[in-house]
Amino acid sequence: MMNPADQMHALRSGCGVLAPPRAFVAVAGPDAESLLQNLLTQDLAGMADGEARRALLLTPKARIASDMRVIRTATGFLLETRDAEGLAALLVRYRLGAKAEIEATGHWSLISLIGPDAPGIALPGVRIASTLGSLPRIDVVVPTIGLRGSLDAAERAGAVPVEAAAVEALRVEAGEFDADERWMPAEAGLVDAAVSFAKGCFIGQEPVT
Repeated sequence: MMNPADQMHALRSGCGVLAPPRAFVAVAGPDAESLLQNLLTQDLAGMADGEARRALLLTPKARIASDMRVIRTATGFLLETRDAEGLAALLVRYRLGAKAEIEATGHWSLISLIGPDAPGIALPGVRIASTLGSLPRIDVVVPTIGLRGSLDAAERAGAVPVEAAAVEALRVEAGEFDADERWMPAEAGLVDAAVSFAKGCFIGQEPVT
């Protein structure tokens, strides 16, 4: 592994690659979409397979219980977050009579490609384009069983392995942070990115509006 200075240079001038500490909750079943629509802040209607939208699960007082990306799949939804077990437990609590299976799953992992060259590196999987500050970021959802092979393929294509600490330094520089129950969506600057006021009710809606 390169030293920290060289890792930062790779991220700023080429492409860094890592498997960040993210986890997934799978939600499937005939009521999966309606359940998530009633709970989360984001409008999930009309999502295409492979599409991702940022969403929050709030407490009744509009504190952020979970910050996630919701990914549509052929069989339901994958929720990408930091604490899959905690998020799955919250969703099960609210499921009531909905016909939906909710499971923290280790079958999926995330690979992040960050830097000016990231868009040009092709890896099989669900690609989610975003930015980290001013840098392009491509996150790729891959089967965990093939994670090592995908990382090797990224390196062969020119990506440089980097550590989570280097990416965290860029996140701090860009003003990004992990929101939790200390924050409301507006305080964390997440209203535009993760909240829809046109989709109908969700937990914690009244304090947000």
